[in-house]
Amino acid sequence: MNRSGSILLTAAVLMTMAAGCKKDKNNTPDPGPGGTNKEKYVLSGMAITGATSGSSYVLTADDLSAGTVSTTGNGVEMDLGSGLIQNNTMFSIAYGLAGQGPVIPYKLGADGKLVKGNTVNVTTANVFGTFNKDAIITCAVPRDINSPTATFTVLDAVNPQIKSTASINTANMLSGTGEMAYFTGLFQVGDKVFAPFMSIKGTADDGFGTKFLDNSWIAVFSYPGLTLEKIIKDDRTSYIGAYFGMYGVAQTESGDVYSFSTAVAGSTKPSAALKIKKGSTEFDATYFFNLETASGGYKVARMTYVSGNLFLAEMYAEQGKSAGKVKLALLDVDKKTVEWVSGSPSYNLGLLSTAFYVEKDKANVLLPVTGDTGVTNIYKVNLSTKTATKGAEVKGLTVVTAVSKLTY
Repeated sequence: MNRSGSILLTAAVLMTMAAGCKKDKNNTPDPGPGGTNKEKYVLSGMAITGATSGSSYVLTADDLSAGTVSTTGNGVEMDLGSGLIQNNTMFSIAYGLAGQGPVIPYKLGADGKLVKGNTVNVTTANVFGTFNKDAIITCAVPRDINSPTATFTVLDAVNPQIKSTASINTANMLSGTGEMAYFTGLFQVGDKVFAPFMSIKGTADDGFGTKFLDNSWIAVFSYPGLTLEKIIKDDRTSYIGAYFGMYGVAQTESGDVYSFSTAVAGSTKPSAALKIKKGSTEFDATYFFNLETASGGYKVARMTYVSGNLFLAEMYAEQGKSAGKVKLALLDVDKKTVEWVSGSPSYNLGLLSTAFYVEKDKANVLLPVTGDTGVTNIYKVNLSTKTATKGAEVKGLTVVTAVSKLTY
């Protein structure tokens, strides 16, 4: 999503944003309470009925390769919010317009049906992520230079409750520039939290404007205290990730970390990936993966880590564009190659940031695709054949914001 597009987000769309790229350890289902290892796919999504209204649902399915999945007689209605998987639980993270963003857990009971847990009230989160297998971190990120305090909340994902909170002055993070930091995601890297951010003016007349489109930053925080330890900066790419995106940074199985930049309109930098070596908190000056050069002029929209050195990416479908329709490609960050996925549809990315689901055998990735007619299907990308296949149709939802699995 480009910066100008983010300004157009309505409250209803914000409420539907799903968590972006998560580490595979959180995608892989844990055994259920009884150790049966029965599994069901779980989808979260929203039926938008107006500019600022709609209903959100969590649905279950035994199979997504064909047929239909419908809200009729299936799943539960949840508070307007995102779906984030942690501790074998689907957490609904609501975008509360009154400043409160309820977090509600849903698990599968012994009969395979969804069971709603106790609500935990936190400050409305603009970004969120997971830590280990027992915690969720949320952050309420301000966009007003006169009120620049961001508030972090650490949630216990096993016995849902608030464990701790912390805060930071986002204007001080860019002291001397006249602008403020706006986080685009929260990612676990070892025992640290990496938080990439954009620089924004935060003024009434130009909230998301900036003088710094040609820079990228990552703030490194301690855990669980969430104390800022350092800020690392690079001038080879534009900012990392996207507004409300929850993607843009991922740690691979080797321990190395990669960041991705779209290079939005107005930036002179190419869409590219940077590297932070395992154990380091500095960008590797010797590594630069120019995605535009490797792809023949296309920019990355968003990405999901798969395994090894492989990422599944949505690339903008028009050369040189950082908006509009996307198509699927596989990125190898070691070989620095971009390979297009055969059978990939060209579809509108829109304003949503949807998490892909990597099957635990790492052979296939599932993702929802909404076509021009408004119909959403679950596509399967076979990683060995580099082929996308259309699967089940999802009925009753305008958009699907997360696909994953839970065990019971």
